[in-house]
Amino acid sequence: MSIVRLAWVLPGLSLLLFACEISGNDSKIWAHENNRLPVVQGVRYGQLANGMRYAIAQNKTPQNEAIIRFQINVGSIHELDGEQGLVHFIEHMAFQGSENLPQAKFAQVLATQNLDFKTDFNGQTDTERTMYRLALPDAQPEQLDSGLFLMREIADKLTFEPSLLEQERAKVISENTNRQGPDWQSMRANTRFAFPHLRSTIRQPIGDVQVLGAASREDIINLYERYYRPERSILIVVGDFDLDEMESRIQVKFNDWQKSETEVPEPDRGRVELRELEAEVFTHETFETKFSILKLVKPKIVQDSDKARRAVMVSVIANNILNLRLDQIAQSIGAPFTSAQVYGVNQSTNPTALVAGGSMIISAPAETWRQGLAMAALELRYVLEFGFSQTELDAAIANFRTGMQKMAEEAVDQHSVIIADEILRAYAGHLVYTSAQNELDRFNSLATDLNRETVLEELRSYWADGDPLIFMSTNTNATAERVKQTWLQAKQVELTAPVEPVKLEFAYTNFGKAGRVVWQDHVVDFDIHRFRLANNVMLNYKHSAFDPGRVQVNVSLGAGRSSQPKNAPGLNGLAQYALMAGGLKKHDIGEIRQILSGRTVGVSAKMNDQNLNLYGVTDVDDFELQMQLSAAYVTDAAWREQPTANFFKSVDDMYAGKDTNARVVSDWNIPKLVRSNDNRFGWPERDQMFSLKVADAQSWIGEILDHASIEISIVGDIDQDQAVQIVAKTFGALAKREPLPRASDGGRAIVFATGENPTTLFYTGDGSLARVRMHWSLPGASEAGISALTRMADSILESKIAARAKAAGDKPYPIFAFWELSEAFTDFGYIGLNIDVEPSKIPEMIKIADEVIAQMARGEISDEEVEAAKLPILTRNEDDIDDNIFWWKLASYAQTNPQEMQNMRTRQADLRAITKTNLQEYAAKYMGKGKDYRVLILPAETK
Repeated sequence: MSIVRLAWVLPGLSLLLFACEISGNDSKIWAHENNRLPVVQGVRYGQLANGMRYAIAQNKTPQNEAIIRFQINVGSIHELDGEQGLVHFIEHMAFQGSENLPQAKFAQVLATQNLDFKTDFNGQTDTERTMYRLALPDAQPEQLDSGLFLMREIADKLTFEPSLLEQERAKVISENTNRQGPDWQSMRANTRFAFPHLRSTIRQPIGDVQVLGAASREDIINLYERYYRPERSILIVVGDFDLDEMESRIQVKFNDWQKSETEVPEPDRGRVELRELEAEVFTHETFETKFSILKLVKPKIVQDSDKARRAVMVSVIANNILNLRLDQIAQSIGAPFTSAQVYGVNQSTNPTALVAGGSMIISAPAETWRQGLAMAALELRYVLEFGFSQTELDAAIANFRTGMQKMAEEAVDQHSVIIADEILRAYAGHLVYTSAQNELDRFNSLATDLNRETVLEELRSYWADGDPLIFMSTNTNATAERVKQTWLQAKQVELTAPVEPVKLEFAYTNFGKAGRVVWQDHVVDFDIHRFRLANNVMLNYKHSAFDPGRVQVNVSLGAGRSSQPKNAPGLNGLAQYALMAGGLKKHDIGEIRQILSGRTVGVSAKMNDQNLNLYGVTDVDDFELQMQLSAAYVTDAAWREQPTANFFKSVDDMYAGKDTNARVVSDWNIPKLVRSNDNRFGWPERDQMFSLKVADAQSWIGEILDHASIEISIVGDIDQDQAVQIVAKTFGALAKREPLPRASDGGRAIVFATGENPTTLFYTGDGSLARVRMHWSLPGASEAGISALTRMADSILESKIAARAKAAGDKPYPIFAFWELSEAFTDFGYIGLNIDVEPSKIPEMIKIADEVIAQMARGEISDEEVEAAKLPILTRNEDDIDDNIFWWKLASYAQTNPQEMQNMRTRQADLRAITKTNLQEYAAKYMGKGKDYRVLILPAETK
C-alpha cells in the first residue's frame, strides 16, 4: 500500500514517470500470484472467462458508500497516425449515451441515484490507459447495480450518436486549443528534449486538432471496438457491501461482454538514448526560471520483492537528505535559488521500462540563474564525494519512519477512494498490493542495519557517472551553451570535506509557572469543553477519534486582518512568511527542522480576517513539543531579515506574471476592488511591496504576539486532562493577555465596491477567453439565516445560468457562483458569479445572467430546483461532522464567537425550511437589476 504511494507522489518524479510510463499490463496474472510478498487481507481478486480482471474489497470508511474504478488499457500511444486524440474523444462520448441509456435520460438516471456528473462520475485519459471513476453515495443494492450498469454500458454499448458526437467534437477541440498555453508548450518541449524517440512524447492525449476535426464516426467506432475489450480491462469496487454479492453482480453484468477473436498488438514504445550534457532553453515572458535536470541510466528490471522495496526505501532516504540540504540553502541569506528537489531510482518492476535515473528540479530568480544552477550542482557533488553525516541519516530515518507510521495509522480507517486507487496503481506497476503496516515493518527491519555507505552507494548508482540533460524554462536571455558552461564550471570547483553537525536540543521547554484554570464549562450537544486560564488564555477541547492518534491544534491570536495597518499594503503576506521563516531567537529555521526530524510537529502561520492562526497537526506523543514550539513562536520569534529574501524572490515572480491570464488578473485585483480598494487586501504596486521591511511586520505582528487574546482549539485523540495540563504549562505560563480580539480603530469597517462599474481589466496572454465577474453586496454573517439562503441561491444561480447557456447552443463555458459572508468585518459579504467566455460572447452571457437573476427575483424557481439545490448541501453537512476539520473549525472560536455553534445547531433545519418564496425575496432584495458590481477581464488586444 504505502510503497505504491511512495512510487507515485515523491517530488521530482514526474518526468521520470513519463519516461518509465507503465505499459498496458497484459500479464495474465495478478502480481501477487507468483510472489511471496504478503497481500492486504480482505481484497478479493478475480478474472472472468472473457478476460476481464476485477478486484473487490469491503470497506466501511465511509459507511454505506462505494467507489468504482473501470480502466481500459488504451491510451494515446495506441492511436495510429490518423487517430491522435480519439481515445480522449471516446472518453467524452462515454457520457453521451449508450444502447440502454440514451443521453436524454443520462442526467435523470444520475439524479435518481444522487450522483453529480463530473464530481461523482467522470473520466480521464492518459498515454497508456483510460479511467472511469464513479463514487456512489449510497451502497444499497439498487445503487450498486446502477453503478455497474453505467460501467457495463461504457464497455461496448456506446452509440456515438452523430449530433452528440459533433457537440463533443467542439469540446475536445476547445480543450486542445485552451490547454496549449506557454506552460503546456514548455512541458512538451521538455519531454521532446529529454525523450525524443518515445512514442508517448509525440502521442499526447490532447491529440491533434486537424485529426479531431476530420475524424469520422466510423474512425472513432473502429478505435473503440479495437481496444474496449474485456481482456484489456480491470474493474475495482471498494465500499460498504457484501463481497459474495458484489462478485455475483459483477459476473452477471459483465460475463456477456464478448472477448475479441484477435489480439491487438502493443505499439512500439520507442527508445531512450542515454545522452550526456545537453541543454535546451525555452523562453517566454511569463515564466519564472526553472531547471529540469535528468541523469538517465538503464533501469534494472526486477520483480517486486522485499529486496526491491528495500532498495526503493534506501533511495528515498538518500534523496530526502539531499533535499533537506537544498532546502536549507534555499532558506539562507543570499540563496541563488528559491527551491530545489531531487528524486532518483535505478530499478523498475515494469518489464517494459526504458529508463531510470536521477531528477532535479530547481527554481531560481532570473538574475541569479547561473549561481543557482551552480550551487545545486555543487551540493550534489558534495554529497556524491563526501556522503552524509550520521546525524543527517538518523534524522532522515526518523522522518521516514514517522511518515510510514502515519500511513499505517491512517490505513486502519482508510477511505475507499485511496484503497481503490492503490489497487489500480499496484496493478499498473506490476506490484503486490501490500499493507502500510507491512511496509513499516519492512522499513524498521531495514533501518536497524542501514548505514551511510549503503545510502550513498544507492545515490551514486544513478548520479555519479557522467553529466545530465538540462532543460531550462525562463523569461531571460539564456542560451543552451551558457547553461552547459555553468554546469561544467561547477564541476571544476575544489571541494573541502564538511564538518559533522552537532545534535541539537530544543531550547524552549520551560515557560515559567504553569497557569491555572479559573473557569470551565461543557457544551454538551457538541461535547466541547471550554476553559479559561488565569492569564485570560482560552482553551476549547474536543475529543475525536476520527483520526486515531492524531491531534489538531490551532492557536488563534488577536483580531487578524482587521487589526492590520491600512497604510501598509502587502504587509499581510510578508508578515506570515517573516514570522515563520525567521525562526526563533535560539534556533534558526534550519536548526528547528533538524530538531523536529522524526517528530510529528510543525507550525504554520495563517493570517485571516479574524485572527493570526498558528496551526499544526501532531500526535499524542509529540503534543507537548507541538505546544512548546507554538508558545516559543509567540514569546521569542526572531524576525531575522535574511530568510525573507526568498519571499521577495517568489513575489517578484508573481509580479512578473500578474497579467498572464484572466484568472491571475482576477485573483490579483478583485479581492481589493470588491472592498473599495482597501489596502489590506490584494497586492499593492510592486514598489510599495518591495519597500516593506521585516521591521514593519514585526511592529504589527509583534504587538499581537505580546499582548493579544489567545484562543486555543485542540481536537483529536488525546486525553482531556493531558491536553489541559500541557496548555497550562506552556500558554498558561505566559503574561496576562487581552480577554478578547481587538481590531484597530475602524478596522472592522469595509465598504462594498465603490469603484467604476463596470471595471475593465486586461491580460496579456492567450486571448481565447475573457472573464466576467458579477458581485452583489450582502450583509455579514451575523444576519440570521443569511448563510443557508446564500448557499441555496449560489447553487440555483449557477445551475440556471449553465442550463440557459446550454439551451442557447453555446459551448460549455466555465461558470461558477461563489460567496463570502464575513465574520470579522461589519455587515460585509457578497454573492458572485464567474463566467469565462470568448470575448465576443460577453454581451450574450451577461444578458443570460441578468435574465436568470430577474427570473429568480420574480419567483420563477421550481420546487424541483429548490430540492435539487438542497439535497447535496444537506448531504455535505451530514458528512462534515465525521471529520476532524469540521470540529476544529467549530472549536476554534467556541468562546469568542459562540454564535457559530448556534448556527451549526440549526443549519439543517434552516436549509430544509427554505422555500422558493424565501429565495425570491432574497434575489429581489440583494440581486435586483443594477445592484451588482461587475469586472470585465479582457485580452489586451481588445483595448
